[in-house]
Amino acid sequence: MLGICLAFGLSTVAHAGELVIDTQVPVEVFVDDLPQVRLYHAGQARIEVSAGRHRLSVYRGAEPEVLLADFVEEGDVVLYVGATTLSLGTSAPPPPTPPGPASVEFRAPPGPGAQVHVGGERRLLTAQAPLVLEGLEPGTLELEVRSADGAFVWARGELELVSGDALVVVLPEGRPPEVFGRPDAWHPGG
Repeated sequence: MLGICLAFGLSTVAHAGELVIDTQVPVEVFVDDLPQVRLYHAGQARIEVSAGRHRLSVYRGAEPEVLLADFVEEGDVVLYVGATTLSLGTSAPPPPTPPGPASVEFRAPPGPGAQVHVGGERRLLTAQAPLVLEGLEPGTLELEVRSADGAFVWARGELELVSGDALVVVLPEGRPPEVFGRPDAWHPGG
């Protein structure tokens, strides 16, 4: 399948880094009210952004969602766009050495949170307290997501980890996980 991404130039005076858009859905992104990127499918796009605070308008439908992002000298700003979630993160420049173990960050939606059963171990997540697993070896990680009280199973499946993965898994209430970094890492089942 041929994918289409349109990127429009943003004039930069003091280059600070890049805005990395990692999306699971079609999206259009404006920076300071100037159109920058339109993605018609899940994927990633990168644009250069000048240093300072910028207003990001994200269109997944008719009305935009607006976020403010600060761009500094080191690291990029990552905009994660899911079907029902939208968040900002940062990424350091890639290391010059070959990738090592994988890492996974689980994020819960606003509200009561969620239970995550990772490799048979139960953990409670809230929007304020994400779960970060680092130093994971490549392979398959079994995952079950439940409501905070444990009464409802939202999703079951596996995360396929490869060396150097830095995945962000957003757990929207009552829906399958949204995986950023390498969307094909999630395999529903069981």
